[in-house]
Amino acid sequence: MATIFILILILSALTVISVVVWLIQMFKVKVWICTKSKREARMSCIGFMKDNGSQEVPEVLLASRSNGPAIGRIKMGDTDDNAYVEILSSDGNDETAKAQYRTCGYVAQDGYVYRQLGKNKRPEKVGYTARPSAPKVPIAVGERTWRSFWLKCQLNAYMGEPSESGKAKMPVSQCYHYSFHSSKNDAMPPETRSAAFGLLFGLYNKNDYREYYNSPAYGWKDTALLSSLIYTIGYVLWYFFSVKINGNTLLISEPLMPLVLYAIYFGLWAIVRAIKIECIENSNTIQPKIDLFNKALGQRFFDYAILVCCLIVLLFSFGGETVYGLDFLALVATIVTGMIINMIMKSSSARWEVKNPFAVDEEDDDDEEEILNPEGDIARLYKWTLDADSHKNVSGELTLYYTSQYISDLRFVNPFYNQRKDKPLKLLIMDMFHYMKEHRGITARLRYVATQIQRISAQNGLDDFETLQFTIDFVQEPNIRFCLNRDSKAINQFEDYIRYPDEVLYDKEADSNSKALLAAMLFHFMQHNVLYLFSRVQHHGAIGIEVKKEWIEDNMINGHGIDEISFIYNNRRYIFCETTSDGFRIGGTMGGMKYDDFDEQIELTLIEDDVDDSNEESVTCLYNWDLDSPLGNQLHGSYTLEFSKTEIADLRANNPFLTYATDHSSYEDNIRKIFDFINQSPERQAKVREIAQYIRTTIKDANLGSYDLVQFALDFCQAPNITYCVDEQSAGISFAQEYMRFPDEVLFDKEGDCDCKSSLTAALFHALGYKVLVMLSRKLQHAAIGVEANEEWLEHIDPEKLDSVLREYNGTKYLYCETTGDGFRVGQIKDEDSIHDFDTIVEINA
Repeated sequence: MATIFILILILSALTVISVVVWLIQMFKVKVWICTKSKREARMSCIGFMKDNGSQEVPEVLLASRSNGPAIGRIKMGDTDDNAYVEILSSDGNDETAKAQYRTCGYVAQDGYVYRQLGKNKRPEKVGYTARPSAPKVPIAVGERTWRSFWLKCQLNAYMGEPSESGKAKMPVSQCYHYSFHSSKNDAMPPETRSAAFGLLFGLYNKNDYREYYNSPAYGWKDTALLSSLIYTIGYVLWYFFSVKINGNTLLISEPLMPLVLYAIYFGLWAIVRAIKIECIENSNTIQPKIDLFNKALGQRFFDYAILVCCLIVLLFSFGGETVYGLDFLALVATIVTGMIINMIMKSSSARWEVKNPFAVDEEDDDDEEEILNPEGDIARLYKWTLDADSHKNVSGELTLYYTSQYISDLRFVNPFYNQRKDKPLKLLIMDMFHYMKEHRGITARLRYVATQIQRISAQNGLDDFETLQFTIDFVQEPNIRFCLNRDSKAINQFEDYIRYPDEVLYDKEADSNSKALLAAMLFHFMQHNVLYLFSRVQHHGAIGIEVKKEWIEDNMINGHGIDEISFIYNNRRYIFCETTSDGFRIGGTMGGMKYDDFDEQIELTLIEDDVDDSNEESVTCLYNWDLDSPLGNQLHGSYTLEFSKTEIADLRANNPFLTYATDHSSYEDNIRKIFDFINQSPERQAKVREIAQYIRTTIKDANLGSYDLVQFALDFCQAPNITYCVDEQSAGISFAQEYMRFPDEVLFDKEGDCDCKSSLTAALFHALGYKVLVMLSRKLQHAAIGVEANEEWLEHIDPEKLDSVLREYNGTKYLYCETTGDGFRVGQIKDEDSIHDFDTIVEINA
């Protein structure tokens, strides 16, 4: 009995110590931060903010990393009551480098979050914080409820302005902590600072923090503590019920029992790991929670703590006459072995290398005769029939295989999964298209489906039109169900979302936009040129298939003339195809829709089967833009440039803005240095001159004048072809706070802010033979271009606004050109602005 009393005393002491430690942790405020990463759009717990008192600057730490710098810091302003968010800008993996942070924005006392737009630029309101129960009411104090006994305090962060009506927005960050502390209205609560960090982290972070996002999802280390705990509880219960209550023989008396116990322990460990893998495969966020659990407790601390406890039990087992004999020695030996293996095992601490799920094995490249169906453990069956006037009874059936990890990874690389608003729909679709061109593994199933459709068509003697219809029938209902995004369980949190074709095939449902992209890619692999169509009016997507010459000779499709069911775009004739519901034939449209309703057109060039994925040093950029003619003319441009990553890196290394604000050069001096540098060598102007020559030739072939020539060049530089993106959000120049790119840098990045886009526009106008002004305005915090004006152009400008867009400089008249957003024509400026607001002028002569 004395021994039992000693054991109870020891366990009680350990319990009291644990409670005290827990209480200390409760009073030491720690706010968990859940947000969306650049790689992963679903909400995940990335880490927590330590708030050790108002005198210290709270740090934000990753959940899974025990060392290394904080990924963020939050401090109160010296002259105001705002909380300023700093995000790590240096490499968090380089232990030799000093951690560097950059202020990205702040949260005010009213709950609104602002981002910094660079030196001397006005902050911009980007979001707000609000309670879960009132997502439309900005507030800076978290919410406590009786359900959590008023211990859990939660506050969410939302992008944009709160809407007065309509559906509530989805939060981009959720922050909460369990604490006895009460938030005060006269101070910035920790949950508010954390929520602001979560929002700005999603906007500004430049690092992908691989040590967290590529954490060993299938590793052993983070399941050791949980497995040991479960095993110990099970062992103790088994022992007392078996030996002490039922009076069975001591377990240790069995010669093979230690081996059995070892087998049970490591078997349990494997089961716990398997359960974790199953949760991850089914999109459960258990991995971040385990990371947070281990981080909060201190994984290494508890490894040693378990060993110490085992040592105490071991001494207790040998301490004189004991009614337990050496029974607990088996438990101690098992746990100690597991802990030692966990601490020294390489695989327990090393990060997994995540294999690219879209990569193609080398043996796949050797098989040119047959396109194989990729393997997987999840099967999807597809059945469809031909819907044609020929009354041929043709049906198709095939099965595709997937892994849930592949689909999960595919969703995470989808640009719409990040709900990016910095690019229009047209460019995001082009990003998806080029991503599929660069990764053949992502199109393996599509190529297989296209091949099978053509095989079935050939076996049943279908002609070209019937094969087209048979392909459309595959995409239409009932084979692929039409489903609005908001009604889809797979992506019900995203209304503005276009799925990759493999996502559509896996989900077997999609809206019109996603189904149109699937159909477009299938026709690509059947060697058809396709036009992706989108109607802003109807909020609807469809496709057009280019008409072949032999079809025109027949002049009939489904009983209709070619002219009746086709339209012309960019000198090509396309047949309209509806991809949603069943029963739509080629050329048929939804009720009430017209071809003219589809105001967004995207030409997708044919995908070559021999795309070279190995050339990582070379990058191909495709540009598509339309003439926004002041004279009402229509013209489409499409051009491709190939860049060397090494050359771009060398170009960035020579950019004078790398040392801006640290040397004595002014902004104006650096602009001159940029153009002096590129004018020193014809090779540095080659890309811009290629574009200029293409624009000049295209305008000439269309019999258009100089006004449209300059406008066509300006349209090339504007969005959506070259995206407007402030420096702080641009991954290409994450190393600089204030940076004007070389023209080739803008072409390579396909994005830039006002001064970067002005750099490209000035170089392009210069290559076309015009004098150019690069203009900067301190008042407007803006950069723009002035182009040498032709007197004929001035006739098309409103005389009342002419003074605000025309200026004379060194004897030459210049017209204002806005380079940022789409829709601005040559000689057009915002109503409240004027060309005379630009006080810094850099002249670039042709």
